[in-house]
Amino acid sequence: MERIRYLVGSVTLVATIVAAVFLYGWVTARGNAEDLRVRVEFRDARGLRPGAEVRYRGVVVGAVREVALSADGRKAVAMLSIASEHARDARQRSRFWIVVPRLGSFPAGVTGLETLVRDAYIAFASPEDAGPPLGADRLVVGAEAPWSDDGARDAAPLQAGDLGMTVLVARSHGLVPGSEVRFRGIVVGDVRRLELAEDGSHVRVELRIHRRYRKTVTDRSRFWQARPKLSGALVGGFSVEDLGALLSPYVAYSTPLGEGLPVEDGYVVLAEVERPDLEEDLPSDTVARSNALRDAAEWATDIRVVEIAYEAEEVDWFNANDRVRRESQGLLYHLPDGRRVVLTARSACDGNYIFEDMFGDPDIGSEAIRVTLPEVGVLRAERLWIAPDELDLALLVVPDAPADVIVTPPARIAFDGAAPAELIRPGEDHPARLIDVVPTLADSRGAALLREGRVVAILGQTSRERLEPAPVPLSILPAELRPVP
Repeated sequence: MERIRYLVGSVTLVATIVAAVFLYGWVTARGNAEDLRVRVEFRDARGLRPGAEVRYRGVVVGAVREVALSADGRKAVAMLSIASEHARDARQRSRFWIVVPRLGSFPAGVTGLETLVRDAYIAFASPEDAGPPLGADRLVVGAEAPWSDDGARDAAPLQAGDLGMTVLVARSHGLVPGSEVRFRGIVVGDVRRLELAEDGSHVRVELRIHRRYRKTVTDRSRFWQARPKLSGALVGGFSVEDLGALLSPYVAYSTPLGEGLPVEDGYVVLAEVERPDLEEDLPSDTVARSNALRDAAEWATDIRVVEIAYEAEEVDWFNANDRVRRESQGLLYHLPDGRRVVLTARSACDGNYIFEDMFGDPDIGSEAIRVTLPEVGVLRAERLWIAPDELDLALLVVPDAPADVIVTPPARIAFDGAAPAELIRPGEDHPARLIDVVPTLADSRGAALLREGRVVAILGQTSRERLEPAPVPLSILPAELRPVP
């Protein structure tokens, strides 16, 4: 009797196990019936195993069901199962690759480091033009290297006041949308898009420089693709420049202090082949400038004082040509016809006033005026009017300024010639600051002078020959060039 009980128990246990296995397989097959099955062919399986993950944009969307050799034994074929809810992400021109540790060239960096402590897996990506979804049981040729979207889409949209520009390079060297742009080692922007030139001669790299840093880019700035560079000697020691580009390539640039004009949106520049030799010392007045900002008393919220950059060259037939670059301020308002204008010192924007020539008026070979509107960017400007009798006052027109840019209300400007008491200067994140003490002329040329909250004068110089700071009253401005009250 005991034998019969033992036999019945054994048969029941075996039957239960068989039924459980069958039921599990049936349920699993039923649950995965709508999953997308894709076969991907590689030259080498690179340690890929059944059960490995399949990822899309870093998210696990499926698994590797089988890894086998092709019929001719020359390829490795991985059978993938992609969950039905993610099947639409796998398209006809999607790229599949095996993620394993890869050490590329310096700019390309290191990828797949996470698989040092876990199994290899398959990742895929689908560009915007990847076509319709893949059909079931399709055979796809896998990529042998990680795929990068070189310019298929923007990394991030431009914000108001950001600088959008383009750098031309010979090769992308691992740059992708989202790669950093650095100035003095600080991240000041990013790569938005990469595009191969139509003739294949170069790569166009579109950059975005954040609004607060756009003044660091001038037409004298030098750009390069950061790649680690070993320099030095055995005796004196070695140093490595741009070491951070080993793992994450980026674009870098340098701007000589006090040189060049701010650039406008759409600026295009050719990148240096290698990192140039640079001298990036601190300017001698760094502490004084920092203290001036710290000592700012209060904000002037509705008086628009903007920054002006001017550069000119005097042609001298007997000596070397003279160049001048000045950074100044000016009062922004609008004329009755809607044009946006900036009132400033003539010594801030007119080479004929700045240079002297014993033979008469100086010969100005080239000049350029740029005005920075915080919410818009850098725009070109032109002289509309200059004061008579060599008085230090001028009016600039900004032709491309948008109609909705905020200007100084007419009620905050007075033309009665009253003596000024306070000075307005531009702030970093705000159009104007109010400070109590007039600094040097070089720091505040063209700034607005106030009395009782109204602009009554512009800070200029005493005369064409004398550089002492002096208020230039607004009363000399013609009536037709004043805002309508």
